[in-house]
Amino acid sequence: MRTLDRTILFMNKYGVSPQKRFSQNFLIDERAISKIVSVLVKGEEVVEIGPGLGSVTFPLLERAGKLTAIDFDRDMVKVLESEIVSDKFQLIQADFLKCDLKAMFKNKITYIGNLPYQITRDLLKKILVEANFDKFGFMVQKEVADDFLNVKKGYQNMFSLLFDLFGSVERMLDLHPGAFYPPPKVNSSFLVLTNSNDFKISENQFEFLKACYKNSNKTLLNNLKNSNYSTYIDKLKEIIDLSYRPHQLNKEQYIKLLELIG
Repeated sequence: MRTLDRTILFMNKYGVSPQKRFSQNFLIDERAISKIVSVLVKGEEVVEIGPGLGSVTFPLLERAGKLTAIDFDRDMVKVLESEIVSDKFQLIQADFLKCDLKAMFKNKITYIGNLPYQITRDLLKKILVEANFDKFGFMVQKEVADDFLNVKKGYQNMFSLLFDLFGSVERMLDLHPGAFYPPPKVNSSFLVLTNSNDFKISENQFEFLKACYKNSNKTLLNNLKNSNYSTYIDKLKEIIDLSYRPHQLNKEQYIKLLELIG
């Protein structure tokens, strides 16, 4: 059955529909779904964030050794509870951003997410700080993806830096609005972050980078002096010239700063 047909079938059968308050747009493009599922090595464990009506869930379950799907919307959860019965499938109704990932998932696994674009950065922080992940595939607004991948003139934002620290990020797909039901007002991209460096970052280090990038046009000194990290300035000056702007430092310099912050 085509994904669009199954989506409409479930909507009619269970009396559910995409909710604007959850910014729900269900992926229906078969080629895109196939590419996304290919991120997972056959037999591996995977966590799907925001499964909705199962556009990716059903083909993902065929490939996965174990699939845990987490969705905040009770109506979507009820549909998948009724439609999927499998020993290797677990469904959790919860706010992913409030889940204790370290307690829930001990192994290094793959995460795949399609959440509202307005929480993209919160979702990335959650994964980078808390998750023990091998790969993370996620849907974002195309212009955000363009921003993340633009490193020709240095790390223009903290996520470009973080992706390089963790390993590598690639754009697997660009999708037009018609790839979703209902179609969103923006183009989308699916990115895959691979944690090939087995890098770890604490919440404190993450917030430090956030402070460094508070205003990309200002110097590191100006960004940090009014932050919670102002007490580190003298020590940081011993390592790096803080008259630089955030994008002017290289990866090795940022690693030294992060080691100092701890």
